[in-house]
Amino acid sequence: MSSLNKKLAVVRVTTLAAVLMGVYGTAAAAPGYSWIEYLNDVGEYTINGGSIITTGGPNKRGVLSTGASTVTLNGVTISTDADGSWGAHGAGANGSNSTLNILGGTITTNGQYSNGIQAENGGTVTGNGVGITATGGSSYTFGVEAGDGGKVDLVGGSINVSGVVAAGARAYTGTGKSRRAIFIWTARPLTSPARHP
Repeated sequence: MSSLNKKLAVVRVTTLAAVLMGVYGTAAAAPGYSWIEYLNDVGEYTINGGSIITTGGPNKRGVLSTGASTVTLNGVTISTDADGSWGAHGAGANGSNSTLNILGGTITTNGQYSNGIQAENGGTVTGNGVGITATGGSSYTFGVEAGDGGKVDLVGGSINVSGVVAAGARAYTGTGKSRRAIFIWTARPLTSPARHP
C-alpha cells in the first residue's frame, strides 16, 4: 500500500477534503503530524462550507495556517478523533503572521490533548460564532489553547469540554519561552451604548 493510501485509510474523505488533498496533499506540519488542510506559503485561502473529518490515531489534525499564510473558514464543520490516542487538534495557527479566521461552523475533537483551537509561536486565530466541543475522556484537553505568543480572539459561540483536568481555555508561556499568549472571548458582539438625552 502506498504512503498516500495509508494516510487516506485513516482519513474519512469528504468532497471538501478530497479537493484539498488534491491541491495540497496530506502534508505534515512537523514529523508525526498530519493535517487535512495545511497552508504554508504566505498565501491566502478561503473555504466556504463543507466538512473536514479525521479519524484513526494520534496527531491527525484538521486545519493549520503557518508560514505567514492566512486561512479563512466560513461555515465549515471540523471533526477529529484520536481513536483512543492523543493530539487530534481541530484548527490552528503556528508561526508569526500566520492567521486562521473562523466564521461560524463547529469544531469537535475527541481524544487526549485534542484541542479545538490552538495558536502557537505567534500565530493568531480569530473566530465569530464558532461552536467548540472537546472531549478528553480519561485525560486532559482544552477547548482553546494559546502558547508562546499565540493569540486566540473569539466573539460569541460556545466552548464545551469534558475529561479529567479538561478546561475551556488555556494560555501559557512555556518553559524557556518569553512571549506571552493571549486569549480573548467576547460573549456577544459589541454594540454602541444607548444614548440618553
